[in-house]
Amino acid sequence: MPTILIQAFSADTNEITGWQQSFGKALTDMAIAEVAHDRKFGAWTPAGTTPMPDLLLVGTVTRFGAETVAMKASSPHSSFPGAQYSGRCSVRISWHLIDVGRGSELNSGVANGFEKGKGFKDPAKVAIDFGDSSFDGSALGKATRQAISNLVAEVSTLLPARNQINWTPVPRDSVSPAASSSRSRTKEPTSGLPNPPRGFEGKVTAVLGEELVIISLGSRNGLKKGDVLHVGRTIELLQGELTLEDVVSDSSKARYKGAEKIQIDWIVK
Repeated sequence: MPTILIQAFSADTNEITGWQQSFGKALTDMAIAEVAHDRKFGAWTPAGTTPMPDLLLVGTVTRFGAETVAMKASSPHSSFPGAQYSGRCSVRISWHLIDVGRGSELNSGVANGFEKGKGFKDPAKVAIDFGDSSFDGSALGKATRQAISNLVAEVSTLLPARNQINWTPVPRDSVSPAASSSRSRTKEPTSGLPNPPRGFEGKVTAVLGEELVIISLGSRNGLKKGDVLHVGRTIELLQGELTLEDVVSDSSKARYKGAEKIQIDWIVK
């Protein structure tokens, strides 16, 4: 059965200050629940990071709060301590749908949610309980669920209908001996890594967590499970290591080890 992994939502910190990791997890859980109830997703089911999923949905929150506000003291019985605001709340999520097996983006878009009423100008400074009825009933809560619902609806139109799946995932290590030979590269000297760096470059295409990532290199590049590669911000700063855990034709899932927080578009060699 084909699977889709919904990566924990991140935030554009240039637009949203003080974003908390718990916010991203809460929004991701909402999206997973929405997928489970959306019949258009058909046979596609939410997956974990093992084994490697067929599709990856990456979301970045670029707006989360009130647009136009009038300050108002919150009720002492409110589950949200601090100042409440009356106005229009908006939530905006930029999303990308990635074909993991081929290491390519299928589509992308922006999902929005709007609601007038009580909200918070700077939710990052408030202890929000996303499971509390006060959040669901607030303008921010309604705008959040609307944005999540719109995101899932948009993505569902890109997936095959139930019992009509015509998308075929790339088989693991699906490369002929001839192709593997023709794409092999001369090994270069290295300094201590179990496998020396090869004569090709790739990129980090998705970050699944603090340690797990997807890269744009696979068995067609002569790679196999257990290989270790260099990774870094630039070709001159390959200071981290990636150990391959799952390899398909044009991409691989790898475990990262390094001092810096790994990011999408880092160079792999």
